[in-house]
Amino acid sequence: MACREVGLEASLDEVMATLITFDQDASGTLDTDEFYSLAIMLLSRSYSGDVKYHLGTESTRALADGTGSIEVSLLPNPSHLEAVNPLVCGKVRAKQFHINDTQRRRCMGVLLHGDAAFAGQGVVFETLGLADLHDYTTGGTVHLIVNNQIGFTTTPHESRSSRYCTDVAKTIGAPIFHVNGDDVEAVIRVCEVAADFRQRFGRDAVVDVVCYRRHGHQEADNPMFTQPIMYTAIKAHPPVLELYSKALIDAGVTDAAHVRRCARGLHSNPPLERAAV
Repeated sequence: MACREVGLEASLDEVMATLITFDQDASGTLDTDEFYSLAIMLLSRSYSGDVKYHLGTESTRALADGTGSIEVSLLPNPSHLEAVNPLVCGKVRAKQFHINDTQRRRCMGVLLHGDAAFAGQGVVFETLGLADLHDYTTGGTVHLIVNNQIGFTTTPHESRSSRYCTDVAKTIGAPIFHVNGDDVEAVIRVCEVAADFRQRFGRDAVVDVVCYRRHGHQEADNPMFTQPIMYTAIKAHPPVLELYSKALIDAGVTDAAHVRRCARGLHSNPPLERAAV
């Protein structure tokens, strides 16, 4: 790959020079993915002040039933994160074009939102407005909203006029599924329904996972200063893992020893190994 040719230890100037060389050479040796990898390297060395986990990644994952694999791309996205929405839809549309996916069933976009951002950022509505246009449609996008009922330090009744953060999706007639984030199996089921709807009808679908944010907005935020009542209740509320483990033990599906082994593996295995467990 071209990124190996440049070297992971390459300086910012070396990476930039390689990108410029490729851009000037119409018969360049880099394919799109290699150019994309170099661009990510450039971004990672640009010292923009953004956090490193906004740089994106790509992976190919084997399906659990052994019937094939699926390519997953996480696009690089700056703060505020909703800015990436039209880029995701554009990449999906481009992939569909290049693989001749005229039915738009082999490549799908999934957008992850926050509740305050979904209701408050104009780019969300603008992207929804493109959903069913002939020259822009991707055959539907699944929107997954992590609704922690707070936007940094702002509560819903102070940040929007609508009852639900998802009301903007009503403008395109998208089905909206509200689900309790503490109910793991309900969340899984609703996400399956949303994906099935998208595949069958070629339209957007929205999953609103109503939950909470246990810690602050970021490393420096202490929410007990701004929402003391809310965070006193959250502190006393059992985590999802504890609730689901107890439900499985009570139902006789597993036992406490197995739960402890899984928990130890969750915290000790590298991410790729953990994904394969």
